[in-house]
Amino acid sequence: MDKERTLYEKIINSKITPVLLLLLTIDLFFNHIPEHIQERFDIFLAIFGGAITLFLSVWAIETIAPVLFDKIPTITALFCISTLFIFGIMLISKTSSFHSGQLKDNGVLTEAILVKKTKIYGKGFKRAYHMKVRFMTEDNKDSYAKILLSRWEYERFDEGEKIPIYYSSEHPNIARIAHDKLKPEEPDFLDF
Repeated sequence: MDKERTLYEKIINSKITPVLLLLLTIDLFFNHIPEHIQERFDIFLAIFGGAITLFLSVWAIETIAPVLFDKIPTITALFCISTLFIFGIMLISKTSSFHSGQLKDNGVLTEAILVKKTKIYGKGFKRAYHMKVRFMTEDNKDSYAKILLSRWEYERFDEGEKIPIYYSSEHPNIARIAHDKLKPEEPDFLDF
């Protein structure tokens, strides 16, 4: 029992352990979680992975160079916090490029029905808009996708309306509005 405990303590107290765990975490999130899963849960994975990265970066600095927290605590803390944001931005950037690549390489044009529009209120005047659409895939499967919208798109489309979209034949939950196929809006001369 003492032998196991000392081995455990040696592993935990080793200077290489937090660095190794940090590298394994980055490898796991960027190379082993399938991209379509990353795309679907991008915000959650970015926050979760960023939090793990933050914890491991604090542990690594505390283990390797604890004097940094004593000599320059603000800069060291800002560095550790920045790892959370860097991880999140890089993961979201990767999923965004996967999203675009899927639509470029496997995009299929179809017509979807707008099932539901959602507006999320943030701080101040910030808003996020998205819609859920239902459509039939090439192999006649009923499918749904969530599409992010700009404010004017949110105001332009109504629930129940048919909208041209491109969806990925490999991952039908990845879709976007087919702007090149939209009918131009007719001007409403009564609105000033």
